[in-house]
Amino acid sequence: MKIPLSLKKINIDLLSLSEFKNEDIDNFIKNYDYSKHVDRGQRDIDRQKGQNKDGKDAELATAAFFIQKGYETTRPDFKLYPKEKKSFIPDLFISKKPILNIPVHVKSTNPITAAAYDMSWTFQYADVNGRMDTGDHDKYIFDFPESKDRLVCCLVSGNVVSILAMTEIWVLHKYNLFKPSKKYPTSKRVIYLCDL
Repeated sequence: MKIPLSLKKINIDLLSLSEFKNEDIDNFIKNYDYSKHVDRGQRDIDRQKGQNKDGKDAELATAAFFIQKGYETTRPDFKLYPKEKKSFIPDLFISKKPILNIPVHVKSTNPITAAAYDMSWTFQYADVNGRMDTGDHDKYIFDFPESKDRLVCCLVSGNVVSILAMTEIWVLHKYNLFKPSKKYPTSKRVIYLCDL
């Protein structure tokens, strides 16, 4: 199935970026108290650190990509939040006259995760019991099926971030691309690159 995508594949070398300095990422990864995330079922702290770094690297590369395309962009938020303060607000906002403050959601995966779960990106649909009223629900993705917010899907491999797909949220709803996660079917939804 072919769905409306804004681009195919773009590689961004984080070491060559002049737009931002990614030592900010390394600093927060090293200094964050990961014990706050134990209640989320993420007990492997090294894996958490890797996933968080991948996510921030993807945001950094996405911001740099939009800047190179002539957009103004907000700086990625280099903070991690405990579960009770987690927010699902967009990762970036981009502007290019006449359109201002376009919300951008950035998703990342890495080669190890992709090998285990196919090339895919995961979204928080509900809590572990399937409840969507507990704060563990990405309302910006699931509550507004006509949303024109952008979604950027990245593969992070070392210092290279590959932007593999970019689309708008409404497209994912229109083509029923959100699938229940195989591992967490009540709480997570997944989109697969092969469906794009």
